[in-house]
Amino acid sequence: MEESLGTSKSKIHEMYKTYGDLGDVAQECRQNQTLLAPPRPLSVRDVYSTLRKLSAISGGGSAGRRKILVLHLIRSCREMEMKFLVRTLVRNLRIGAMMKTILPALAHAVVLHEKCSTGPVVSLEGVKSQLQSLSTEVTEAYNVIPNMDLLVPSLLCEGATFAASSLAMVPGTPIPPMLARITNGVTQALKLFHGRAFTCEYKYDGQRAQIHRLTDGSVQIFSRQMKDSTSRFPDLVNMIKELCNSEVASFILDAEVVGIDRNKGNRLMSFQELSSRERGSKNSSIAIQNIKVDICVFVFDIMFCNGQSASLAAGPCLSVLHGCGRGVRWPPCGS
Repeated sequence: MEESLGTSKSKIHEMYKTYGDLGDVAQECRQNQTLLAPPRPLSVRDVYSTLRKLSAISGGGSAGRRKILVLHLIRSCREMEMKFLVRTLVRNLRIGAMMKTILPALAHAVVLHEKCSTGPVVSLEGVKSQLQSLSTEVTEAYNVIPNMDLLVPSLLCEGATFAASSLAMVPGTPIPPMLARITNGVTQALKLFHGRAFTCEYKYDGQRAQIHRLTDGSVQIFSRQMKDSTSRFPDLVNMIKELCNSEVASFILDAEVVGIDRNKGNRLMSFQELSSRERGSKNSSIAIQNIKVDICVFVFDIMFCNGQSASLAAGPCLSVLHGCGRGVRWPPCGS
């Protein structure tokens, strides 16, 4: 922004304190900037292509190469483009559009495109149920596979007949966690089930871990925020590899990782004690010999196994889970 807008870093900091938004700061600077000639207009294709290039740059000198691409985009901005380009680059558009807004809009676009191809849509009332139905299917599909590179091509191919069941979970792609719903107490919770059967789980003071075993035998671990935390738990990776039998090619487990003191009768440790473990990095796992807090794993759901979606609530899936551990009790700590 300094180089492309002819503004000092201190001035940008002052303006940011006033506006609280780098996009607004950039837009204000551009309005006060005199250009010798109007820039060549940006195209959607060029912006998208440049963003893809930015995401692929790595290695030595990557910062300089990214800067050149960003400079090209900023210098080509016209009118309000500057504000939204900068917001895009800092990944905060501030337009109130979240995934729960985008997914139904995507579904609506598919339905209306098909309807418009056969003639003008006079009223939305006639397609209201179809809009709602496809919105539900697209949202359910995203909850299973939060990957637009897989979802959008399938949606475009199947059109308004798209069904969430047409996409399967993919080990290695984290699944958004199903979080708890808060109630006033046990009485209200029981009313929500309307007399239906349910299962209960202990709430452990640990860290949520979504454990993926891929068909190549590798193991990946994702946090509640769907961040890759494999490098932080090399002992858990080894544990999973050792316990799996040959009949289990791939799976996705939902679990809680809890610290444990095996020298004091397998005493479960607090979340704070577990958090004291080293975190590792994207390219480097922590050394097992440096681990000071041991762990055990409480598995409470199996979502995918050997190419099929599953649910631990169903009886047959229990045997699958035991198969993952060769009969060893989960958690391995013996609790």
